[in-house]
Formats: sequence, structure tokens, C-alpha cells
Amino acid sequence: MKANKLLLALPILIGLAGCAKTTTTKATTTNKPTTKQTTTEKTTTERKTTTHNTTTKHITTQYVSTEKMTIYCWDSAFQEILNKYYTNVKRVNGSQTILRNGLTIQWTVFTNESGVYQAALDDALTAGLVDMYMYEASYAKKYVYSEYVVDMETLGVDQSDQFQYTKDVVTNKHGKLVGSTWYACPGVMAYNKSVAEAVWPGVTHAQMEEKLSTYSKFMSASVDVIDAGKQMMIHPDSWYMMYYCNLDNRMYDGTSFTVDKNLFRWVNDTISLADYNGFVTTKSNEGLWTEKWGMELNSNNALCGLTTTWLNDFTLPSYRMGDDNGDSGLRVVPGFLPWYW
Repeated sequence: MKANKLLLALPILIGLAGCAKTTTTKATTTNKPTTKQTTTEKTTTERKTTTHNTTTKHITTQYVSTEKMTIYCWDSAFQEILNKYYTNVKRVNGSQTILRNGLTIQWTVFTNESGVYQAALDDALTAGLVDMYMYEASYAKKYVYSEYVVDMETLGVDQSDQFQYTKDVVTNKHGKLVGSTWYACPGVMAYNKSVAEAVWPGVTHAQMEEKLSTYSKFMSASVDVIDAGKQMMIHPDSWYMMYYCNLDNRMYDGTSFTVDKNLFRWVNDTISLADYNGFVTTKSNEGLWTEKWGMELNSNNALCGLTTTWLNDFTLPSYRMGDDNGDSGLRVVPGFLPWYW
């Protein structure tokens, strides 16, 4: 049986399957860390739908099973959050979470490296073996515009308190929200304060924000940086994400492919970068999260790097040491394109 899908998180999106009649309680989701429930519990008993003078509503919907739910992930982060905060968890047994109503959640995890997770997920979706699934904002549209999603409104999930950009990325061609966000964060451009002051003595944060505010100003600033013997950027991989997050058109409409103008812009801008010797410090084939990337992030040789609030909090401290006050020496500005990760 082909599964209907729910997308529930950025970078994580989740699919949910359906066939057995059941009653669910409306849950709210948010992009902010919270102990609110982001998972809709399935029950095995029917209950008359009623309306109350509160924010809680009861709706009926269809699911495949009231006994087992399979969730695909690339790590255990969502599993740990659900096990810790979802009040209907009865017990945890290894890769299974047993709820109080008897439903068993089976967690299936594949590595996110080298496309392994996406390949496994695609096979499982095609075979109808997945109820919920996670995916990242960087390839969200692949699933948002697929048949393996379900309208969140059908599930009774209230997303009115989410930031608009987190809703935009999971809105399908019919204008329906088919996913929700867990920890999608705004992307920013970080600059190294000591490098900036070495290139432009006495420069202020407001001046740096202006220097990096448009592509032409960014490229103009890179000339000064390179002339000073420094590099402009740490790594080019996340450069692509700024352009991807600003696509005007979905790439595939079921019959034909459309190459968005922002992808052409990404290609042309990247080619322009190649004309600047020393523009970036780490070659693309060395990849993010490598030892080389970490060394460059920790050094004071490159001016800019693209980052996010979650990376700043959870990843940066393991690569870059702060001073006695915890100051890493990096400052953030919006950059020349809005984006998220």
C-alpha cells in the first residue's frame, strides 16, 4: 500500500502513512526549541468529534496501522527528542519507542554521507514502507513536490506560529503545507573580526555589514582581502545553499524540468570566484566537516564563512576555540542573499 506522507522538520521532514480509521488530537509545531508535542498520536478507538472552547480540537483521519509506525532518519537526534519529551512514551526498547496506546515506533537510521540516506529513503518510499521521514532544507523540494506527502492540515497540525520561511520551503504546488520544521535556522554570513581589522584597520561592524551586503560589494571586498594576503571564504559548498534557498520555480513539474535562473546565477558566480586566486581556502572535493575544513575554520586566515544559528551553537565550539569570555572572534551579518539551513 502506498503511504501518504507528512513532512515534519527542517532540516527534517517527515512522512506519515494512512489506512485505519482513528482519532487524533491536534498538536502544534514550532521552529523554536520547545517541549510541545510535534508528533500526532494514533489511537485504536473511535471517539466522536467534538468542538471545545479551547485551542484543542479533535479530528479524524486515516492511517495505515495503529500498531506500528516506521520513521526514517539519518541520526538519532529526533528520536532522542521524542523519547525525552513526548508524554505518551511508555518505554524505549533500543530502536523502538512504545507508546501508551500500544503503538510501536520503529526508528530506521542510515548515514547521511554520500547520498546513502536519500537512496534508502527513496527505495522505502516507493515500496510504501515509511510512515514518517526526515530530510534537510537543502533538498526539501525533492519531497515537497512528490506524491509522498500529506497535507498537514489534514493531520490537525497548527503551524500558525512558525516563521514564514519555514513554511515556504514545505509548501507544495497547490499551496498546501506538507511538512513542518524542527530546527531549520536562518543562514548568516560570519566574518573573522581579526582578519577584517587586518585588511581594513579600524573597520566597524556596521561597515562590515555594508561591505558584505550585496554580491558586487562582496566581490569588491574580496580584492582587498586577497591583496592583503588573506582568503575571502573558508569553503564553497554552502555557497550553493544561498542560491538554492532562493529558487523561484520548482525544478520538475511531473513532465519537464525547469532550470531556475538562480541556479544559473550560482554557476556564473562560482565561475567568477575561480578567477580570484586564493578566494577560498578549502577545495570543494574536501567537503564540509572534514579535518581540513575544521582547521580553516579555526584559523585566522579567511574572512568569511557561511553558517547558521544551530551551527554556531552546536558545531562551532568543537572547531574554534573562544577566549576566556567565550568569544570566538567571529561576527555575523545577513550577507547578500537570505537563506536557511
